[in-house]
Amino acid sequence: MENTLNTLWHRSPAAARAEADGLIVRGWNVHALAVIREHADEPRPSLHECVGLLDERAAFPRRTPAEGD
Repeated sequence: MENTLNTLWHRSPAAARAEADGLIVRGWNVHALAVIREHADEPRPSLHECVGLLDERAAFPRRTPAEGD
């Protein structure tokens, strides 16, 4: 599943990934989900996929935005 989440993460532009990471660090998870879904390439990711990605990104709260690219 990690590979799928990594693929989903890279379907968004770097600026959107940085914005989502910044929101996750602040605990604004709903806003981060919206950014991920809004900016990902088609097909639009499911809410379930986005929650999995958010959980993975939140597991590393000290990372700088968009690190791991």
